[in-house]
Amino acid sequence: MTTPLQQLEFARQQVETVCGSLLSPSPGVLDGCSATLAAALSALAQARSTLRPTADPRLLGEARRLQRALAHARGLLQSAWNYHAGWNRVLNAMTAGYTARGEAAPRSPSGTICLQG
Repeated sequence: MTTPLQQLEFARQQVETVCGSLLSPSPGVLDGCSATLAAALSALAQARSTLRPTADPRLLGEARRLQRALAHARGLLQSAWNYHAGWNRVLNAMTAGYTARGEAAPRSPSGTICLQG
């Protein structure tokens, strides 16, 4: 049986792994990150269910390290979102033009048909 401290350590390690992966993201890396974050969430939920009110400095220290790792992951994911949203606006402006308000117009989805005989 793992202790709450071990569960918090595991969750932090998983989040730190995600942070390392997000430094050079690709679609495959992002898919893997979701599974790793799910494992971290599961460990955190287990730790939370067995925690008792305590002032154990090791447990509090690990919780702070986990909090910092989560903040780092949040920043990396937000940067990735901003990057892709910016490129999406550029693509929309290049393909669909601009609205009357001067914003990039949304692209209409193009249909593709593949016929093989």
